[in-house]
Parts: sequence; C-alpha cells; structure tokens
Amino acid sequence: EWVTDKIPASSIKSEEYVTTDTMLQKCEGIKKYTSELPDSNITAFKTDDILLSNIRPYLQKLWIATFDGGLFKRCVGLAFKRYKNA
Repeated sequence: EWVTDKIPASSIKSEEYVTTDTMLQKCEGIKKYTSELPDSNITAFKTDDILLSNIRPYLQKLWIATFDGGLFKRCVGLAFKRYKNA
C-alpha cells in the first residue's frame, strides 16, 4: 500500500529526511540531508518501507528504509501491509 501518513517535519532529525537529492542512483542507498527541514507536514515512512524517487525514473533511485523518517513530496513510499497481532 502507498505510504500516506503525514507528520510535522519538526518531529524528525534532518538526517531522517529523504529527498530525491539524497537518494543515490542505481539503488545505492542514501546520503544525509544537510539543509533545513521544511516548515510543513511531510510523509512519514517506517523501517522496511520501499522509497522511490518519482523524478527521472531511469536513475533508479530506490531505497529500502533502514530507519523511520520523513519523505520529500517528490518521492513515494510503499509499505508492506502491517498486521497487528490479535
């Protein structure tokens, strides 16, 4: 399912923010975000979510999250359906 939950950007650290610029080409991972966070809500992602850059898909910017964080609006996230134990 698509990741759609929103959180305030102020609720995460800058190194937990993923953008099209921080995602490396050819699925090589991410680099740290070093600028100021936006003053708005951002999309939340969780560990193991699949994050994709939707700009220039031929660059193959894809990363499987190793931590919880926030996502730039030009990126999309896919989450495996999470089931709660009954």
